[in-house]
Amino acid sequence: MAKQVQTPAQLEALAAVGQRATCQVCGRQQKITKKGTIANHGYTVEYGWHMGTCFGSGWLPREVSINCIANAVTWYNGLIEEAEFERRSYGGWTLEPVADAGYFEYYKTRDTDAATVVSFYRAERIKACEKRIATCKKQIKLLGELAAGWVYVGLTPNA
Repeated sequence: MAKQVQTPAQLEALAAVGQRATCQVCGRQQKITKKGTIANHGYTVEYGWHMGTCFGSGWLPREVSINCIANAVTWYNGLIEEAEFERRSYGGWTLEPVADAGYFEYYKTRDTDAATVVSFYRAERIKACEKRIATCKKQIKLLGELAAGWVYVGLTPNA
């Protein structure tokens, strides 16, 4: 029977043979670095630069720990607060399309008494904020489910 991984030194040994493990945040199988943590992933390469990365990069694998999940939830809650603040700064919360008002497409808000009209740009920014908030809330729910059902299983070398 294979011995479960419990120490960073054992994780390093598995990294040397190309072992893969599960990211705590995205749940995908990723390479283990020489430090025993999950390798950088979840990025795109544009104009010769890495753009974005998964929050779980650089943390221990989920088979060994869930110490990253609480930090990720805090981070997502911060993103929600920022998006809600931005959404409020653009005015109304619910958009209703208005008939073509000339050169630009306009929207009015349903949440105000006055017939407030906002530009297409403002409407798109509000929609983007709402999408960001929904995505963060979905991710928080998934992370909560992962943490609730977590059991230490350790990693075993590939056979």
